[in-house]
Amino acid sequence: MKLLSLIFLTLLSTTVFAQDPILLNDFTTSGASTFDFDPEIEGITTDNQFYFAADDGIHGKELWRSNGTAVGTQLLKDINPNEANSNIRLLTAIGNTVYFVASTPEFGFELWTTQGTTSSTQMVTDLNPGPQSGFSNLRYAVLNDVLYFVGNGDKGRELYRSEGTEASTVLVKDISPNVTGSGLPFSSNLQNFTVAQDIIYFTANDGENGQELWRTDGTSAGTVMIVDITDGAGSTNFGRFKAVGNTLIFTADDGVHGTELWATTGSLLTTGMLKDITEGEEGSVIEILELVNNVLYFTVKESVFRNLWKSNGTEAGTQPVLDGDGNNIRVRGHTMYQDQLFFRGNNKLWKADGTTEELAVDQFIGSEDFAILNDSLYFIANESGGGNGIWKTDGTTEGTSLMKEITSASYQDITHLTAGNNRLFFIAETDEFGGELWTSDGTEAGTFMLIDSKPGEEDGFRSYEDVSFHFLGDQLFFAGFSEAEGRELWKTDGTTAGTTLVKDINTQSEDIRLYSNPVAYQNQTYFATDEGVWKTDGTSEGTTLLQESFSAFGLNVLGEQLIYNAPASSSSRTLWSSNGTEEGTQPLLDSAASAGLTFIFRDNQPQIGNSLFFGGRQTEFGYELWKTEGTAEGTSMVRDINEGNGDSFYSFENDDFIITSDILYFPAADETLGQELWKTDGTEVGTVPVSDINPFGSAAPRSFAEIDGTIYFTAEDGTAGRELWKTDGTTNGTVLVKDIYVGDEGDDGLSSNAELINYQGNLFFTASDGVNGRELWKSDGTEAGTQMVKDIYPKSSNSNTIRNGSPSNLIVYNDLLLFVAQDSTGYKIWRSDGTEAGTQPYIDMETGGGLIDVNGTLFFAGIDDEHGRELWRTDGTPEGTRMVQDIFAGPNDSSPRPLGYINDALYFTALDETNGRELWTLSPLRIQTELSTSSSAVCSTEDSIAFTISATDAGAEPTYQWYVNNQLIPDQSGSTYTAAEFTDGDEVKVQVIASKDVWVLQDSVFSETFTVDLSALIPKITVANNTLTASEGASYQWFLDGTPLPETTQTITALESGNYQVEITSASGCTTRSEEVEVIVCTSNMPSIQVEGSTLTASEASSYRWFRDGEALPDTTQSIEVEEAGSYEVEVTDGSGCVARSEAIEVEGMVTGLIDERLAEGLTMYPNPATSHLLINSPLGEEIEVAIYSTTGQLKHQSILSSRNSDYEIELGGLSPGLYLVRFTSNQGWHQRKLIKQ
Repeated sequence: MKLLSLIFLTLLSTTVFAQDPILLNDFTTSGASTFDFDPEIEGITTDNQFYFAADDGIHGKELWRSNGTAVGTQLLKDINPNEANSNIRLLTAIGNTVYFVASTPEFGFELWTTQGTTSSTQMVTDLNPGPQSGFSNLRYAVLNDVLYFVGNGDKGRELYRSEGTEASTVLVKDISPNVTGSGLPFSSNLQNFTVAQDIIYFTANDGENGQELWRTDGTSAGTVMIVDITDGAGSTNFGRFKAVGNTLIFTADDGVHGTELWATTGSLLTTGMLKDITEGEEGSVIEILELVNNVLYFTVKESVFRNLWKSNGTEAGTQPVLDGDGNNIRVRGHTMYQDQLFFRGNNKLWKADGTTEELAVDQFIGSEDFAILNDSLYFIANESGGGNGIWKTDGTTEGTSLMKEITSASYQDITHLTAGNNRLFFIAETDEFGGELWTSDGTEAGTFMLIDSKPGEEDGFRSYEDVSFHFLGDQLFFAGFSEAEGRELWKTDGTTAGTTLVKDINTQSEDIRLYSNPVAYQNQTYFATDEGVWKTDGTSEGTTLLQESFSAFGLNVLGEQLIYNAPASSSSRTLWSSNGTEEGTQPLLDSAASAGLTFIFRDNQPQIGNSLFFGGRQTEFGYELWKTEGTAEGTSMVRDINEGNGDSFYSFENDDFIITSDILYFPAADETLGQELWKTDGTEVGTVPVSDINPFGSAAPRSFAEIDGTIYFTAEDGTAGRELWKTDGTTNGTVLVKDIYVGDEGDDGLSSNAELINYQGNLFFTASDGVNGRELWKSDGTEAGTQMVKDIYPKSSNSNTIRNGSPSNLIVYNDLLLFVAQDSTGYKIWRSDGTEAGTQPYIDMETGGGLIDVNGTLFFAGIDDEHGRELWRTDGTPEGTRMVQDIFAGPNDSSPRPLGYINDALYFTALDETNGRELWTLSPLRIQTELSTSSSAVCSTEDSIAFTISATDAGAEPTYQWYVNNQLIPDQSGSTYTAAEFTDGDEVKVQVIASKDVWVLQDSVFSETFTVDLSALIPKITVANNTLTASEGASYQWFLDGTPLPETTQTITALESGNYQVEITSASGCTTRSEEVEVIVCTSNMPSIQVEGSTLTASEASSYRWFRDGEALPDTTQSIEVEEAGSYEVEVTDGSGCVARSEAIEVEGMVTGLIDERLAEGLTMYPNPATSHLLINSPLGEEIEVAIYSTTGQLKHQSILSSRNSDYEIELGGLSPGLYLVRFTSNQGWHQRKLIKQ
């Protein structure tokens, strides 16, 4: 197995997994998509086309175009294939070419262009080769049909230009030509691109003068610093930029005067501060408005108000503008109309022409929106006590009027007032319809709602949303809503009939919103969605809602309880406890106990013993470390780490904690140390800092792992950046393992979300040393033993650009370290044994990650052209690597996201065409076997026996291994096995090994053992007295001493002694004869028993067995002495072996009691022999009982001899001649004598 796992696997074709996952439930059954457009559509219109970014639920967020028809609304290109987004940015049209920025895993963020076709949608150039981004930010400008932008190439982030081709995309100038200590180029940090006629103004840092004001005409020679406002290497802080003609108005802080208003026309001599408005270093908060007749209007923020100022370019002419009462004019919103500045000042409409500023309309204005239509200025205002309406003005009081009142109250908003296509468009909120899209032609009659997209009072648009309107021809494009399609691309021509859906771009159903991942509890699986807490047995029918709640978070099992965080009816949120039943699901804390508390409860919160730890907040303490034992009394703050109402701790997430030896290690902050490493045993006194790693600030420890008692983590010490650290729990034992990325504080060797994993006693992780990019590293805990394992994605031979292998999703599987990494061929699953040579691709197919080891089977998100991104599984062999199911049929992506293996089931979310992203489960099959045999043709032990194994849920082509008496039978791998010469009692079993097309709980199982029973091949005769019964068969022939008998039944009666046999013919025609059985037919007479006193004697025989009351006695002699009354029998065997039993005789007290010696000595009985009478004389003077018995125990006479009679006569006339027994009984015992009757 280990040898196989080291082979680079090549998959020649897709093999489908023969086992379907189950969609547990469509938890979000709305037909509307949640892949809705953002109401603020990112798009532009040009060349009669509308270009925009949209997500259809299949291809991620990509570039689309529309001409206003469904057919003409198309995805231009799936730039980042499948469900992943290409993150479209910077849509800019130059001529008939649209420039934009898009990202892919292969190239990062780069510049793209399109002319509206798929073939013309191309990346301009891979400015930064490999997955590193060449377009580092969204700062750009267009000058003379050329795009200028911040590019990230081999010179760092510098000024580039492009005309849409690779050849025309070039560096304008390396403004900061220096390099860092590690040899990397400095970046010039270009910002604030602003075009003023033929000049682009921007700010940059050349490495010598700090961040200062620059200009460019598009040439290297024409790219120069205008002025070093802050002398020396110090940087100037710039704020607002506005071009007015060939003049740039901007705000800047020169380090002396604070932020103030400046101006330039592009030279040192024409650059200067207009006025130090707020004297001193504090500076001013300035918003630049407009230049009107060579007078600049702007606002200066004082307190919370923006007061109006103006400037003629001189210090003396830079003054605040006051109203007629000498008060400041507070400005909110403005526009240019009739070459004048109109603005909302002190909640009224004002106008300014550069000379005078006056009140235009004495009417309350509640909005900052203005629009110009048909030479009239429209704005939103309300009359006292009325609702908001649309007003219009020609700039005079007489020419100002209410066009139409829309809302019934002033608090109902009218927003997004926009003019286009000779109409006004706006969002209005009314009692009847909520917030919806309206239009107006400038008249009251022509002002109406276009569509009630969410019927009734619910808002189709909300006033706080950023809604974008895009005009194309006579159409307005916007993100509209309908109950059926969700929020999609709509258009309107300003009529109700012309307001329609352009295209339902995303037809996907609403996604499940998992608020807590599945956990195992009481043999069920529990999880939380936006509907509440659910439980499931892994089937759709067994999936039910336990508690309805719009936001339950952090399901954790604590002992016999399920603990989580959810809203309560009497308070905002609190802890809940559940035993899995509806009635057993209750708030852990009552309203009084939870008042003022806020809990941050996540999945997989740390536990020590019966305590669960989490983040909690009380107003007087801030966010601190809390714990609960599952009771109200056991829920408390552990320690006020950051004393007072400051926060020390927010929540446990990801791997930002670890427990070892019942000690919890975690990051926390206080005022003295910042965020450092702490530990707790769950008590206040046991909650202490481990070490102040960063004496200059916060170490922010993250990503914990433990190996043999040593805890590894990442941290920042303020000098070396984020690097690998270790601790033994003591201050002195907390040390930096190695400064991997040698450099300044910002040069991080590891990321804050680094994955640390223990593999064969060494720590493996992803790191960058600044030379080889982010690659696989390992550490034994020493500096020397911390080394890069392999440079998976090295630099190309003709470039110094660093490329990243970016290993992620590290897991240990089958004694190998597996992870996802990229090289020049893309992202694949890699494996490593910890050596460079042993670090190689594991499976030759593209993967989207999601590695999870489930009982020795590796599941992952695999990608191929035919099926897109789907759920795959592998056992490390080509034939064992198969797609589980094409959940989203065709090349579409289901994009599975594994959640965990719980209660013998893999839980994951995935997309399909009908339900959107929902919760799915896949359970391993359990192999069932049945071993049978056919012995119909077996007539002797030399004949063959055929065995057959049938197996279910073992796949299409299971294999078999046969065993006889636990010995493997070589060369027997089929479902049948035939062999001869079995002996009675041989044991046969089969090992069934599942084929690769199924996932089973156990790869192989043994059948039940089959015991060979050959007893049926030799007939048997059972003898009971003279009755003979043969074993089962179809027909019978009996023999006596070899001679056939006429009997042909299964049972016969033997009439004479001899040797009997039976010949049996089976149903299959096999005839076999039994061995001989000797039978003796007995004719002996019944034995007799003679009684003489207490002695019983049987008639003559070879052996004897005595019985009393039917129970055998131990006596085996011919005569026995009896001491108890009862019914006696004897069973005798004669010399022939015949057995016979006597009749029973009754012995009635003949021998009970003690012998009275007085009677033996003093009593006389005569005559004896006697003929007619018997005389008895007793000298004892007491009553004596006299009884005469036959020898068989039969009572013949009984009388009482009186104490007064010394002589007593008994008549014997009724007795036959023979021997009798006379028994005398006194109060002290008995005495017995023989009597002969003649």
